[in-house]
Amino acid sequence: MVPQTNSKYGTTFGPSTELLSLLLSSFEILSKLADFIVGSSLS
Repeated sequence: MVPQTNSKYGTTFGPSTELLSLLLSSFEILSKLADFIVGSSLS
């Protein structure tokens, strides 16, 4: 029973962590883009 629950958690937590890292990376890109826009508008 233990290996079955482990594999179940692996399939449920696998994609969610990938999605989280994808969200974090996209947020970093967005923040950099915002900094660039603010810097160009100020100058």
